[in-house]
Amino acid sequence: MLHLIDHGLRASEIHRLNVEDYDGQRLTIRVAKADSVGTVPLLKKARKAIDQYKLWREQQGDILENDSPLFVSHSNNSKGKRLQYWGIYKIFKAIADIAEVENAHPHRGRHTLATRLVMKDMDSVLARRITRHASEQSFVRYSDRGIELKAEQEFYEVHGEAPGNGEPTEKPESIQLEAVVEEPTDRPQITSVGHPLNSVSNIYQLKITLLGVRPQVWRRIQVPETTTLAQLHTVIQAVMGWEGYHLHQFSESEDETLTLAELLGDDLFPFGYTYDFGDMWQHEIKVEKRLASKPGKDYPVCLAGKRACPPEDCGGDWGYAHLLRVLKNHRHSQYEERMEWVGSDFDPKAFDLVQVNQSLRELEVEAVGYS
Repeated sequence: MLHLIDHGLRASEIHRLNVEDYDGQRLTIRVAKADSVGTVPLLKKARKAIDQYKLWREQQGDILENDSPLFVSHSNNSKGKRLQYWGIYKIFKAIADIAEVENAHPHRGRHTLATRLVMKDMDSVLARRITRHASEQSFVRYSDRGIELKAEQEFYEVHGEAPGNGEPTEKPESIQLEAVVEEPTDRPQITSVGHPLNSVSNIYQLKITLLGVRPQVWRRIQVPETTTLAQLHTVIQAVMGWEGYHLHQFSESEDETLTLAELLGDDLFPFGYTYDFGDMWQHEIKVEKRLASKPGKDYPVCLAGKRACPPEDCGGDWGYAHLLRVLKNHRHSQYEERMEWVGSDFDPKAFDLVQVNQSLRELEVEAVGYS
């Protein structure tokens, strides 16, 4: 999976891959944001990793049909089911934390690939075909850093110096990624974030509403009273559909180790949650009630909701309102550009309760911090 991110695949594209989409040499992307479908040639290490992973699954008894998901979950609640976006995201973040890589996000592999191809002097038309950018304008957004680094490198070469202090710099060691095809015997036990009854006595029912957007985008969820604000942030990201690569803040406390029981007690007051200090997405969290948990039910759980959350980086509530106006008018001068950016599969009216709860089940102890 890490190899595929290094090849510029989005987490949402990895999630949708089936066995038939890998032919031993390349991957076929059939559904993608901004209609960036196409084929992705794979380097030898990536091919080897996929081949070994498929072999391992077959050795575990999996029958791999053409329409079988290429990657499946191994969490307790979702074992054998298609690995969801949030499962991929949390695995990536957990590995990044182990490697002490800050501000890591799977989407940045796409940025890095574009930069790397430009640095290697690959023709921009051919590079765009590999990264599946439909337009030069969208490709430049990802490749500008490569051009900047290339210009700086050639500047020093023209003047006969090495970058920095003028001394030759050592090439940093690369991280070698190898596929794991055998289960380690000492792997720690990982369980779903759903709490058994004996560890959850009370739950809070919350209604999360995205402010400033019409028609309203909202979700109703139930979470354990032991949920910390840090955990609630992760749950909000999953149920709303955000992608988690911007900063956030709760209105009532900067201490995110605080549990909801400690924050609220029996005083069921509303509080706020802000995501992305550029677009400034403001959420109202209304605490509707506190109640006893139900036997055999897993938490957190989403009960209901309306409409899709806006695309990341669309310009906040004003920018999203403008985007919706453009998408409704096929004759608008920006229609084709905006459709290419957002993708033909974006539906502002869509809300899939089953998919949202599947994403919640993908949140695991090691990634989210539930205990």
